[in-house]
Amino acid sequence: MNTLIQPKHTSLVPSTSLDNSK
Repeated sequence: MNTLIQPKHTSLVPSTSLDNSK
């Protein structure tokens, strides 16, 4: 289920935000 929200989240926020979350 998280995989489905991940793609959409990436579009909303930059990859930098994703890296920080990790």
